[in-house]
Amino acid sequence: MTDEPLEFIEPVELKAKMDGGAPLLVVDARNPDEFAARHIPGARNVPVADMPEALEQIAAAKPDLVVTTCGSSGRGEKAAQVMARSGFTQVAVLRGGLAAWRAQGFTSDGADPA
Repeated sequence: MTDEPLEFIEPVELKAKMDGGAPLLVVDARNPDEFAARHIPGARNVPVADMPEALEQIAAAKPDLVVTTCGSSGRGEKAAQVMARSGFTQVAVLRGGLAAWRAQGFTSDGADPA
């Protein structure tokens, strides 16, 4: 997909970083309807198609780490590639996306209570 190898983070590692208060930003690359239905608590919705325009705002948040995600991994990987090509050095893809997060039993926010 890209010349640069992508970094991945496991759901358990991301949860530990979040619980520990690490300065990070979770960017969900799905469309707004998918995001509204269910997402990782605290995640910011930036559809992959909108990623180029949102990079300045993401950089302004000054997170030590940006973790991209989607339903499984595909759009999260695309978003991470855009960010890496734009100079972000601390970017990781959530391995397995929201599906893997939920498989670990971690909660998600959104309109869908299931």
